[in-house]
Amino acid sequence: MFKVKFLAEQKASVLKQLHIEEQSDYQIVLCEKADDIEADKINLCFAYEHLDQVTKLMAFKNTPLSIKVPCTTERGEEMVALHMIDFIESFGNEISASVNQRVLRISSKLYKLEDEWRKYGFVRISKSQIVNVGKIAAIKRGFNGKLLLVLENNQHLEVNRSFVKDFKAYMEGRKPL
Repeated sequence: MFKVKFLAEQKASVLKQLHIEEQSDYQIVLCEKADDIEADKINLCFAYEHLDQVTKLMAFKNTPLSIKVPCTTERGEEMVALHMIDFIESFGNEISASVNQRVLRISSKLYKLEDEWRKYGFVRISKSQIVNVGKIAAIKRGFNGKLLLVLENNQHLEVNRSFVKDFKAYMEGRKPL
């Protein structure tokens, strides 16, 4: 999707900060010099000093609004927008997604979803559950150091004691820009 045309040390920084990879079949060119613009491509030309501002502008690329997840339902295969998922739960080898109190099957591993979706607002709360923090309406103290999450649809989930520290750190890091 991207081609980056900066000096080598700047290029590495651009790729890392924007969370992108260069591809041979790119459509978007990121460059610093007008001479690097390609006529048949989308070009984003900016001074390296403005990388932080470009990062904020490109945040749309990593939004869950545009990401669709293949799920299996009683009607067959269905594509579900990532931001619609309330939480993910594993039962043995089966992974289920809760979407508006419907249970949909996902063919993946819980640890893979945790790694891939963390940047989109999903965090592990127990050995078998990952929650979409965008769906949390309230957080209450539970017994024995646990936390109780109340979702927008009034479902209740528990953050197990061993996951509370990471959950709190994740929530602290998600404060608005």
